[in-house]
Amino acid sequence: MAQRFYKVRLRESAFPMLSEQQTRTHIATSAGKAAPALESPGIAYCHNVMPSAYGYDSVGFSSVVSAAAVPAGLAFSDVRVIHGDNRTRIYLAWDTNGNLYSLLPSSTAWLPLLDTSPVTAGAGFSSDSVTIGTVNGVSYILYSTTAAFIYNETTNKLDQVVLSGLDINTVLGVVASSGYLIAYTKTAVAWSSTLLPTDFVPSTVTGAGGGNVAGIAGSILFATSNTLGILIYTDANTIAGTFTGNVQFPFKFREVENSKGGVNLDRIAYEANSSKQFIFSKAGLQSIDSRRAEAILPEVTDFLAGRRFEDYNEVTKLYEVTDLAPTATMQKKIKYIASRYLVISYGLTSFTHALVFDNALQKLGKLKISHADCFEYIDSQSEIAKESLAFVANDGSVQVVDFSTAAASSGVIILGKLQFSANRFITLLGVELENIDTVSDTLSVDSQVSLDGKNFTLTSGTSSEEADNFREYKFRSTAKNHSIVLAGKFNLVTVQVRYTLAGRR
Repeated sequence: MAQRFYKVRLRESAFPMLSEQQTRTHIATSAGKAAPALESPGIAYCHNVMPSAYGYDSVGFSSVVSAAAVPAGLAFSDVRVIHGDNRTRIYLAWDTNGNLYSLLPSSTAWLPLLDTSPVTAGAGFSSDSVTIGTVNGVSYILYSTTAAFIYNETTNKLDQVVLSGLDINTVLGVVASSGYLIAYTKTAVAWSSTLLPTDFVPSTVTGAGGGNVAGIAGSILFATSNTLGILIYTDANTIAGTFTGNVQFPFKFREVENSKGGVNLDRIAYEANSSKQFIFSKAGLQSIDSRRAEAILPEVTDFLAGRRFEDYNEVTKLYEVTDLAPTATMQKKIKYIASRYLVISYGLTSFTHALVFDNALQKLGKLKISHADCFEYIDSQSEIAKESLAFVANDGSVQVVDFSTAAASSGVIILGKLQFSANRFITLLGVELENIDTVSDTLSVDSQVSLDGKNFTLTSGTSSEEADNFREYKFRSTAKNHSIVLAGKFNLVTVQVRYTLAGRR
């Protein structure tokens, strides 16, 4: 029987959230004709894999910060970027009891600030109770209904500041926009003087003022800033406060079309400095600006709102599927890093995986790493965009995603299901790969061999030919369809399978 060849498509923009959603595909519908794109083999599963313009690459992780002295039984929960009183970029982090830690420039270790943490620290602490607004290069840190602080870079402590003109017992949070520090309660907002960010005493001279927000549906939960002003998230809708430039009425408020309100700060990429923000609202994953909210990545929303979790075990080489209880839901947190990567952390009881949407390439990747938070880490890197995607673990250790070709990586990508036609078996003979270093790159290639099209057994390929940046793995297995499993280090731009036709079903 004559040998045939098929090149797997690697430029698709998405992949199924669960491998069981990968449909049966056709290598060819008839002799001499290629299968339509929707029926072509693609990615059924992946982790520790990021997209490129030409295919998909495995990635690794590089350690940049060591573990912190976290009290027994506690874990890191959140990392924020602030600027101290001398306008230095500093990272603040909280553990699950609200104890505070800072990471200073060029440092590789967290500085515990346990004795300077506000009185809100204790069991039941939520990082949602802390909001930050940065005005004129200095960050104001507000603990909800408690007190406001700035970071003293000389003493490495939080110094309390008074927000004059406000009843601090009713202030839920702060945000900053257009030179104003803006405080909000359940029903109203107040903006500061542009001369002194802590001065909220209403005045026609300083421009400080405020009032109730018309159009809110329920109570105000939190507010964030964008390039046009602020976005106020309530129980059921979002109100945009657009900057007017009028010192007497600096913000004009209107409801954002198609908005459904917010849930908590973990579910909004609030640190993005653009007109659009990303949020996992009560309507699912949305892109939102001052005019309209639009649904994005509906397959991700459906997956995260569902109750089936999947992982691939690299030792047993099997899928591990967990069905959640009817009232349970997956953990979720989203961040927007380097104005490019939308990171959607998820897991069962903690964050173990992250979907990463590359907004430049409009393609998805997935990482498998246990973490408490994701943040934009900027220190002494030469290429910020590719070296700032950082994950902090429960113990405070920080790793950044390493995209370099020299990175030690262990990615998994499963391509399938390769099927010639609905009623014809094929015999897989070989898989050809490019950009695999013959000396240092460890890679295994297996085939999920299925006789009925759904259930499979595993057959391992044998590396038969190695040259510079080229490998071929040999097989001789006959089945209705095959799914190719690559585990290790790879830079996939070409995956070509070699096969012959076998008997009819």
